[in-house]
Amino acid sequence: MDLAPLDKTPAVAKDFAAKIENAIAEQIGAMKSEGEIPEGADADTLKADAVRELTGFGAVGPLLDDEEVHEIHCLRHDQVLVVKASGVSLAEASFSSDVALRRVILRLADASGGAPPNGETIVDRRAAKGAHLMAFHPPVSVAHALVVRKRRKVEMSIEDFVRLSAMSRAMATFLEGCVSARANLLVCASSSGA
Repeated sequence: MDLAPLDKTPAVAKDFAAKIENAIAEQIGAMKSEGEIPEGADADTLKADAVRELTGFGAVGPLLDDEEVHEIHCLRHDQVLVVKASGVSLAEASFSSDVALRRVILRLADASGGAPPNGETIVDRRAAKGAHLMAFHPPVSVAHALVVRKRRKVEMSIEDFVRLSAMSRAMATFLEGCVSARANLLVCASSSGA
């Protein structure tokens, strides 16, 4: 199958995605009947991984939705590192090639504000759900690289803010009064560090 259209635009048309999925299903079926699928590998998982890499966000797709993942580092196509509260670990999936990683970087950039212009070697974007996306294209890096820092959810009460001296008791009382009165609030802050 000619995959050249994947390199022309980050978004994959629905009809082309359906053709890719059918071609992958046929290939997996042929591999299964010829005994070419490695022992212990699940054909359905292989199919889902291939479809996700060719039409979606590849190995980082499930990690973007995982609430426990704080950061994703892909400094090589065959190595995806995951940062969780428990520490850094190697992700179960990776990319099949540097070209596949490049396609996913372009799709992520496109989903967060438009495909990067030709020649842009460093992509710095605010992605979905407030995640920070940084990607590097050659020649500024040896190969394509991707770092995603997800916005962490912090569950704190107003009392926690007062206890940590992040807010005065008077401000806490004022805000509680505003909320009780169902008043409109405008909060302005820097996006750095968020």
